[in-house]
Amino acid sequence: NYSDQQLDQARTGLGRLYIALRNMPPGNAPEEHAFRAKFVAAMDDDFNTPVAVSVLFDLAREVNTLKDSKPAEAISLAALLKELGGLLGILQSNPEAYLQAGVDRQDGVSPADVEGLIAARKAARAAKDWKEADRLRAELDAAGIVIEDGAGGTTWRRK
Repeated sequence: NYSDQQLDQARTGLGRLYIALRNMPPGNAPEEHAFRAKFVAAMDDDFNTPVAVSVLFDLAREVNTLKDSKPAEAISLAALLKELGGLLGILQSNPEAYLQAGVDRQDGVSPADVEGLIAARKAARAAKDWKEADRLRAELDAAGIVIEDGAGGTTWRRK
């Protein structure tokens, strides 16, 4: 049996992988790449999944690093991440669906409520009402929602 802590750690780790895939358009995975070679070597080594999973985390880190500086390469590596994850039976869901799953069961907060609070926070920020914007962020945090501001706007996920 797994402890709640172990399950939370697994959920958090899977979330990190899905964050790397968030907002990435479909692409073609490279046929030959160092990440692929490391993953295959781990699987050939008596199905060494701990090493194979560590390769997925390294690959996700590289995707996140390249998203802004080399988007075409990031798209290609994201496709590789999804492909290799698929060999382990993971990373086949829509990233947003995975990252936002279960929100409607947390403290009665629905996705529509979250979107409304984010819109109110955006309006407060536009009006330079930083105190209200911070209060809304804290309210979302208390509801188990993480918001992430980026160049493409604000995204959210469950904790």
